[in-house]
Amino acid sequence: MNSPKSRGFNDLLGVLRRRVLVILGCVVLVAGAALGFSLLQTKEYSATASLLFRDPGFDQRLFGSQAFNSTDPVREAATNLNLVSLDAVADLTADELAIPDLSGDDVSDMIMVETQGASDVVSVTATDPDPEAAALIANTFAESYVKFRREADRKKINDAIALVEREYATLDGGARESDEGQTLQKQVGRLQALGALQTGNAEIVQTAEEPDSPSIPKTGRNVSVGIVLGLLLGIATALLMERFDRRLREPSDLEEVFGLPLLASIPESSALLSGADATDVTKELPLVEAEAFRMLRARLRYFNVDREIKVVLTTSAAPDDGKSTTSWNLAAVAADTGSSAILVEADFRRPTAARRHQLAPAPGLAELLTHQTDLESAIQQIPVRSVNDPSQTSSKLDVITSGSPPPSPAELLGSEEMKALLATLTQRYDMVVVDAPPMLVIADPIPLTGMVDGVIVVARLNKTTTDQAESLRRQLENLGAPTLGLVANRVKGGSGYGYGYYYGGGEPAELEPPVTSG
Repeated sequence: MNSPKSRGFNDLLGVLRRRVLVILGCVVLVAGAALGFSLLQTKEYSATASLLFRDPGFDQRLFGSQAFNSTDPVREAATNLNLVSLDAVADLTADELAIPDLSGDDVSDMIMVETQGASDVVSVTATDPDPEAAALIANTFAESYVKFRREADRKKINDAIALVEREYATLDGGARESDEGQTLQKQVGRLQALGALQTGNAEIVQTAEEPDSPSIPKTGRNVSVGIVLGLLLGIATALLMERFDRRLREPSDLEEVFGLPLLASIPESSALLSGADATDVTKELPLVEAEAFRMLRARLRYFNVDREIKVVLTTSAAPDDGKSTTSWNLAAVAADTGSSAILVEADFRRPTAARRHQLAPAPGLAELLTHQTDLESAIQQIPVRSVNDPSQTSSKLDVITSGSPPPSPAELLGSEEMKALLATLTQRYDMVVVDAPPMLVIADPIPLTGMVDGVIVVARLNKTTTDQAESLRRQLENLGAPTLGLVANRVKGGSGYGYGYYYGGGEPAELEPPVTSG
């Protein structure tokens, strides 16, 4: 037995498989939108110049210690980055470029300044629709910063020189010749030398080159992101659609709604689908499809342990769920196994037996119940192919068609004549299969639920909704119907819940190939 976790994962995979077209559609849509957006964007080019910050140590050589710089490297790196990003540098760059209508704010919008990891290198990237202009702006900005920083440091040194000179000016003639005066004069000289050598502690280590390809739009990146977002959107949409889609998807869903055992899973098969317009009722079904109906017949036999099950009624919630296919093939399997079986078509409003199986439409059930004909005249026979020799017919299946449409189908099906007919058929046949109309559509089959030994509910996966199934379950419970179990029709995968497992290496010893119907 699968754990709740594994079942939840399998359910998710099932949702993704069912909604794969929705997911692919979202991926194509979002990725296509990203591609279209990229193609409509104006191409822009980025060029990068690199600045290296380092202290040449002139102050240490002149003064024996650092005179102006911070000793905290983290703080120094943050200071350098902030200095490069100053509006003053952008204004200076705009002045250097001397391009009409280009302001410092425009330059700031074009420039991106960032550190390269934990190094002392700062990159200056300029972006512009013209690749040549991008390289020029990046280089000019870097040069403007070096100039700005050098002038700022020299101004700081000049302020220090002025301070020392004012202190020296306060000394009298004799004091100027003293050691103090000589020391002040030497400081002025050292500061002047330091100012002449000052580089601003920054230099351009890599100039920007004219880029060959645009940096904007990033078409590949945009499409890749679009694919990922489209995939996420597709999955979310699939889950949302599944949340509001009330159709039953798996046989286990059917069992959960009804709280009844699953008697058979009929695989989705072209052989069964083609039966909707079939005229050759003796057509042999493939092994897997035939075994599904054999399984239904075999499981019905287990109910005979506690009570005799001879008359069964098949119904569904809505038309086209597969109740007629189930009824015909169940009756055919019973006939081919040697049991005497008869199928009674009790659907007066949408009769199909005569057209699909080359039978006379009348006289039938309507004429029989209204005493227009007798039982022997109403019964028709169709052959069932032999399993040992498909070219031969080994048995016959008796059939009573619906006959001419009566004015009051519900009253006719609920009549004492109908009850008496079923009692007579029970004495003559081992199995009586009543093909009844959909119970949620019309009230005709309701009286029949009290006349039969058991009711089989047929549901078509991916069509029958949870609401329909719940309504049918409540109706059967209110009627006190002897519901035997469920048949899941059109189970995808073609395996019929594993029926084909034993037929991969050869033919089975025996198999009853039933007739086909829609």
